[in-house]
Amino acid sequence: MNIKKIVKENLGENINYLIKGGFWLALLQGLLYSINLVITIAFTHLASQYIYGQYRFVLSLLSTISVCSLIGMNVAIAQSTAKGYFGALKSGTYSKLRWSLLGTLIFVRLSIYFFLTRKEDGIWLILLMAAVAFPFLYGFEGITYYFNGMQEFKRLTISKFVLVGLPTFGILITLLITQNLWYITGVFFFLSIITGLVVYIVVSKNVKSDKQDKDMDSYGKKLSFITGITQVSDYLDHLLVAYYLGYTKLAIFAIANII
Repeated sequence: MNIKKIVKENLGENINYLIKGGFWLALLQGLLYSINLVITIAFTHLASQYIYGQYRFVLSLLSTISVCSLIGMNVAIAQSTAKGYFGALKSGTYSKLRWSLLGTLIFVRLSIYFFLTRKEDGIWLILLMAAVAFPFLYGFEGITYYFNGMQEFKRLTISKFVLVGLPTFGILITLLITQNLWYITGVFFFLSIITGLVVYIVVSKNVKSDKQDKDMDSYGKKLSFITGITQVSDYLDHLLVAYYLGYTKLAIFAIANII
């Protein structure tokens, strides 16, 4: 009995799309989980809990303040692209980069605050680096959503793996050399900026047309407000643990969540 043939008779040609799409998306989720797990293991074996806690604190701040980058615009890019508005990637990326400057200002102010109140832990310099890198960290997220709208799941998986994997590889190499978080995050930010720029330039050069969706910008901003509330609530507990209980407690808390 040919199961694929039977399913195809009921679902039509969509069966190939479902199988291929499901495979690549499942592979991507597995890769991202593995990357996160490898980083956690590397930090726990090569660095102290205090350093890992600082690292998680910075990531939690980035994820929280990412709401400034119009995170809902990613879904808007995917939907507009699916409708044939291939210029959605460029216009959506421009909006995300522009709004991300607000996140840069927030990180500058946080850096000054930590310099004045908690200079000894060195977080202030990392936050200053984050201020520079922030637009590039989140401004190019629309690339994978563009491929999602194009239903090109293989390219989605490859681009996402490159965008996440190369900076992660840089962290691992740096960890083997030094446990200084300034260098670790500096390498991460640098590779994230370079990788994001290169991948975006390559992808944008092959966009089929510049046809725009006039409703995408307003729709993306509305989605950003709705999803932003959930985004902040997801990471608020990490920030509170770090601020009131310390970075070591956050490291334990983060590891427990992963497990």
